Amino acid sequence: MSALKIRFLHRLLRAVALSVASGCAHTRSTGPSPSDPRAPGQPEILGPPAPEKVFGPQPHQEHKVVLLLGPGLSPAIGSAGVIRALHEAHVEVAAIVGMEMGALVGAAYATTGTVNGMDFRLLQFKPEWVTPPSGLGAMFSSGGASGARLREGMKKLFGSAELSDTKMPLRVLVSRGAHTEAVGSGDLAPLLAATFAHRELGQPGAEGESPDSWGDALDSLRQQGLEYPAIWVVPKLPSGWPMGAAKRAVEAAGVAFRSGDLLIELEAGSPWDFSRRSEIIYQAKKKSRAAISTWQTEIGWGGVRQ
Repeated sequence: MSALKIRFLHRLLRAVALSVASGCAHTRSTGPSPSDPRAPGQPEILGPPAPEKVFGPQPHQEHKVVLLLGPGLSPAIGSAGVIRALHEAHVEVAAIVGMEMGALVGAAYATTGTVNGMDFRLLQFKPEWVTPPSGLGAMFSSGGASGARLREGMKKLFGSAELSDTKMPLRVLVSRGAHTEAVGSGDLAPLLAATFAHRELGQPGAEGESPDSWGDALDSLRQQGLEYPAIWVVPKLPSGWPMGAAKRAVEAAGVAFRSGDLLIELEAGSPWDFSRRSEIIYQAKKKSRAAISTWQTEIGWGGVRQ
């Protein structure tokens, strides 16, 4: 090997040795401190710290309400729109108290647990089950709906279902003479027929009957641990509104209303006009959706998610 090649190899080996020595010195100067838990010689990791590990399910904040659905016949079918708005707002219905049409809408939802199931049940509802007889039959009627038609119609809708079969607690307000009772057990169809057969259906209300039954039903649910905000859905009453039961539902909302509750007034209309039921439900959903969004923000639940 020539002297020139030997000198070239000597310089190359010297350069490699210097490079290795320089790298070792840099590692010693920037390596972990004695208190660093990392192993000696492990390269330094730059950037943000790794997120902390979370074990188990994330905590879930419940957004539940108790629904109180008042009477009002045709206008009260708008309660279905309120339930749809709550579903879209991701608010769960924990329990329902209802009377007359409000009870029917509540039962349609409580027995299926879905808005689509509720809609299907309500599509099967026939207005003639609750409208007073006309023509010659009206001469022999004291007003209100036929008990036989009501019982048959409710049986077609709900069969032999009982209140204990519902997906959530359901209380049906039924008149017992001058007293209104919140019923939470028994066959559903006859109870719904009874709430529709209220002696004041479309007639002026009797004096002296108290709206306390609504508050009593709500208190009984809260005693069972259902301490959730209440949403009252009642008809907007024009002057001269004759339906005493509907008036007392509004009065009850005023008496038992608590901080954090929400009152939704349905638009008034003819109690016997069911030809606009789809529009009534749609308009109630549209109106209540805005009210629910504002209410959610006020109580710290956030607005309706789009």
